[in-house]
Amino acid sequence: MSMLTSEDYRNIAEQILNEVDKDKDWYGVVDLHNLDMNTYMYNGRVQPKQRPQFKGGRAYTPKETKEFEKEIRVWAQQRNMEMITYPVRVDLHIFDVTDDVDKILHSKLGITYPNRGDLDNLSKGILDALNGIAYVDDKQVVTLNLTRSWSALDGFTMNIRRAGLSKFEYDNLLKYIKKAG
Repeated sequence: MSMLTSEDYRNIAEQILNEVDKDKDWYGVVDLHNLDMNTYMYNGRVQPKQRPQFKGGRAYTPKETKEFEKEIRVWAQQRNMEMITYPVRVDLHIFDVTDDVDKILHSKLGITYPNRGDLDNLSKGILDALNGIAYVDDKQVVTLNLTRSWSALDGFTMNIRRAGLSKFEYDNLLKYIKKAG
């Protein structure tokens, strides 16, 4: 029996994804029934934001970081994200590729996690890239929920929404207050 390479596993995973019911599963981890119009999915390796480099007394952003942020900006613009001008909550789930099925299963169970790059640095490049596209500035992010897991493919899902109560929650709270008052 021959050994499969990582590239073989990626090709197999992509074939499976092309055949899978898109309403039920994405990367074998995300239930699309629980997603809304403010949830976005990116397929590709997430690059950690690198520290600024210094040369000749001047700071500059490393090439890899610039290229990744540009890629995310193009991706976001293609999704016609509406720019949010109020405080926001971001739920970001980052997937790291592995061909080890046990790692993927353990990751789903919360037993093991990828260790490539710090999670905060992985998220920073994404959040910075969305400045001026999904929100005016990432300082509007007042709640940030970060998770990561192993998966058959690299990528992330991100949900961006108003911070605090949803309109449904707010309306129900008002109804409760009126009844109690």
